[in-house]
Amino acid sequence: RQPPDRLRFMLETSVLDRLSGPLCDAVTDDEGGQAILEQLDQQNLFLVPLDGRRCWYRYHHLFRDVLRARLAPDRAGELQLRAAGWFEQQGLAAEAVPYALAAGDAERAARLIEAGAAAELFSHGEFPTVLNYLAQLPQAVVADHPWLIIHQAWATALMGNTAEAGRLADAAAGQASGIANGDHLLGQAAGVHAYRALLTGEFPRAVACGREAMQL
Repeated sequence: RQPPDRLRFMLETSVLDRLSGPLCDAVTDDEGGQAILEQLDQQNLFLVPLDGRRCWYRYHHLFRDVLRARLAPDRAGELQLRAAGWFEQQGLAAEAVPYALAAGDAERAARLIEAGAAAELFSHGEFPTVLNYLAQLPQAVVADHPWLIIHQAWATALMGNTAEAGRLADAAAGQASGIANGDHLLGQAAGVHAYRALLTGEFPRAVACGREAMQL
C-alpha cells in the first residue's frame, strides 16, 4: 500500500543492517533518506530506532527478511557494494567488509581487511570476527595476500591455537621478500612466534623472537 518511491526505498535499503539518512542516500543514489526514515518511524512501519536522537535505525528482522526476499540478487549485490563504499569513506572499514563479502567482491573485502578492518577488530578483541571474514574469502585470495595470512595467524594465536598460528606465520613470512614492507611482515611473524613461546613457557625463545620482532 506504499507509494512506489517509498516501496523502492524500503526494498533497496533492506540490504542494510542499520540505516541512517546519509547511508540510505548513498545506497539508493537519491536524497531525502533521513526524512523518509522519520516518516516510516512515525507510521510504525517496522522501523526500530537505535539511538535517542533517531539518527540510526534498523528494520524489524522479519520485515527486513520479507523485503530482501523481494529484491533481485544482482540488484542486492550492487546496493551492497554501495554500502561498502560508504562505510569505507567514513573510515569504518570493519563495517564495510560484510557488504563486500555479501556482494561477492572478494578482492575488495581482502583490501578492506588489510587496510584497517583487521586492526579495528583486533582493538576490540573481536578475533573470531576476523577469522570469520577470512573464512568467507576464497582460499586462493588469502594465499595471495600475505598480510591476510599474518592477520589470520594473530587471530588464531589469540584464540589459543598456537600450532596453527605458527604454521600461518611461517607461510606469511615465506612471502615477505616479494612485497613492500616485507621486514614489517617478518616482524609480525616473529611476534606471533614470541607470543606462542610465551604461552608454552619457552621463555628464552619468547625473548629472542620478541627482540627480532622489535628490530624488524
